[in-house]
Amino acid sequence: GLAAMRGQWPKVKVLLPREQGYIDPDDILPQLSDSRENWVVLESRKPVIISNVIGVLNGMAYYQQKNEENDTIKKTYDVRLFTSAKNESFDFDDISNIHLSHLKFSYPSLSRPYSIGETLEPFVLTYLERFGTTPNKYAARGFDLTLDLILRQASTNGPLTQALVMPETTQYTENKFRYELGPQGGYENKAFYLLKYTQDMGIEELINSLGARN
Repeated sequence: GLAAMRGQWPKVKVLLPREQGYIDPDDILPQLSDSRENWVVLESRKPVIISNVIGVLNGMAYYQQKNEENDTIKKTYDVRLFTSAKNESFDFDDISNIHLSHLKFSYPSLSRPYSIGETLEPFVLTYLERFGTTPNKYAARGFDLTLDLILRQASTNGPLTQALVMPETTQYTENKFRYELGPQGGYENKAFYLLKYTQDMGIEELINSLGARN
């Protein structure tokens, strides 16, 4: 949340929508630098606000304004957009994927499109041959989870809980798994992907500075 973000980064600049429920370019402009990449974290579940902010940020790439002498000043701002929770509002019809690509939109995700940087998985090919269509995210997750549990159980002579605490991260068609014991006593999957929209409107997986996938 906002409080956690401020605690982690005390110098972060926070902008809230105006009373009318939108962000104006003049609200954002004073916060931007024209000499370095600007990171903007957008947290909202309201499609109208998300669409408004994305449109404004996309316009910052080539911004024009008038000075007191009525001369036109042109500036270029390099803006990159993030969110900690990509909800269904980011798929709203008024939100342009072209704009998201321009902004190098980056976000965490429990799954990734299986076409990222690799040939189709055997499961996808088999599913396509049998059902005439590619598997949706629910079918892919069901397959990945079942296969993961089977392989974990086969890797140990003990109970499944023993295999769940293996330190390795396992990865399959669209999902990966790394379990930790949760506060309520059950095991929780802590693995996730960091994804980014590319300039050609694709999606790629980000790799951290240590060269390991998250």
